[in-house]
Amino acid sequence: MLLFSVKELAGRGRGLVASQTIRKGSVALEDTAFAAVLNHGRAADDHCSFCFAPAADAADGGHCSAACKENSFASHDRLLDKCDLGQLGDGASRYPRLIARMTAAALLTGPKFNDYWSMVLSLAAPNTRAHTHLEAEFEALQLAFEPAIGADATETIFAGPLPLEWYARLIGILHVNSIGMGQRDLGVQVADMNSASQLAVLQQKAAKNPDIGVGLFPTASLLNHSCEPNCEMF
Repeated sequence: MLLFSVKELAGRGRGLVASQTIRKGSVALEDTAFAAVLNHGRAADDHCSFCFAPAADAADGGHCSAACKENSFASHDRLLDKCDLGQLGDGASRYPRLIARMTAAALLTGPKFNDYWSMVLSLAAPNTRAHTHLEAEFEALQLAFEPAIGADATETIFAGPLPLEWYARLIGILHVNSIGMGQRDLGVQVADMNSASQLAVLQQKAAKNPDIGVGLFPTASLLNHSCEPNCEMF
């Protein structure tokens, strides 16, 4: 039985609302991000870009293990590796890099390309404001993908299903719905989260775990912010 339902909340758009009592210490939700990126700087140097665990060997492409490296390049990273991501600037802004990663993931879904973006864009209503201030970022994204998919395919994609209006709407979604992500704790297992006796320990770990990256999630991104939250994220 689902613990949540999606409802329209007055003045706050859609959100997740508990459909039954959720006991203390239980796992309320497990979700896999559409995509996630590490913050520019030390986080990117010291953590695995695939699972966000501390990277024992940062020289190994930013992965903590051979398995993470293999899994990373079996997904969207094999396309991103061919892109000129330097077009996106020095990496200080997370959102253009996150959008590039999501675009690569969508392109690799093949016939499910439109389904992927339908799920992403359903997180927020269309943005009707002017988008001219984002034109430079949007053009940089196109230039980044040209080496990987060619000029013709780039023009077809970004003049067709993924125009400037798509980019602006996605930026708006990321500002409201993206979730800061902390370092992955290899010592924390799902079974620990189901143990009420472990809850205090996990809460302490979460409080000391600052954001080192950001991700966008199909379901978790619908959780509404609270200054006194009743859930912790791992």
